[in-house]
Amino acid sequence: MNTNLGQRIPLEGTINTRDLGGYTTLDGRKIRFGRIYRTDALFAITEKDKETLSQKMNLRKVVDLRSIEEIGKPGKADQQIPGCQIIVNPVQKSLNECLPDPFPHPEYIIPRDDIKGTVEYLFRIDPNGDVTKAFENVYQSFIMDPYGREQYANFLNIVYSNREGAIAFHCADGKDRAGVAAAIVLMALGVSDEDIIYDYLLTNANTWKKAQEREQYLIDCGMKDPIVISSIKAIAGVRENWIRAFLNAVEGLGGRKRFFNEYLSFSDEKLEELRKNYLE
Repeated sequence: MNTNLGQRIPLEGTINTRDLGGYTTLDGRKIRFGRIYRTDALFAITEKDKETLSQKMNLRKVVDLRSIEEIGKPGKADQQIPGCQIIVNPVQKSLNECLPDPFPHPEYIIPRDDIKGTVEYLFRIDPNGDVTKAFENVYQSFIMDPYGREQYANFLNIVYSNREGAIAFHCADGKDRAGVAAAIVLMALGVSDEDIIYDYLLTNANTWKKAQEREQYLIDCGMKDPIVISSIKAIAGVRENWIRAFLNAVEGLGGRKRFFNEYLSFSDEKLEELRKNYLE
């Protein structure tokens, strides 16, 4: 495999924008470059970025997978890009949907709301604040939850309907909800699990600075719990067992064919049309 695939596109206002082009499918075809991109949210893009996205990348659709509450926070909505339609397609009604109430845990003094919120989310996922295995359940819930499954099916149909220009999709950091979306697209196009995992793990090269910064911030705040520190650092990136949990869930539902045909209501005929559109 060409290890130059999936390299970051250097925009000023994002850290995880990548082309899904170049991956070889199981039947020997390749995904066309410049047709489908994964990225993190587009609220901080610059005027130069807008020109790149519109003119150089020929972006015509953006699918925002974040919840309505996330998009509605001040300054967090995607910026408008000339000639591009933004489609809001939340795969979760809220970040805390289907999670239990917060488990009792020490009251940490964390001035930054974003990191404090992430710590709270962590303890909703696991009562010990350990994300190592807990995120496996989160990834499986993306398609086991009826709402999420319906929204991912809708997302795939949006990708299917894009016949001219490029389409991009994202969540907040472009790694978890968007990571599953990328896996679904790559599966639909016939890419191997090995390459799906390879593309997924490329996120870590783009988010390592954020991971290091979060770790140092918690230490500076006086955090003593090594599990919490390592978990918050991990959440800045991705782990192979998380995406494998999703892929295993697909196998548990009967494999790729049944997953697309029955669970996403995406027929074999539509799969082949999708491949004709995005493969060469």
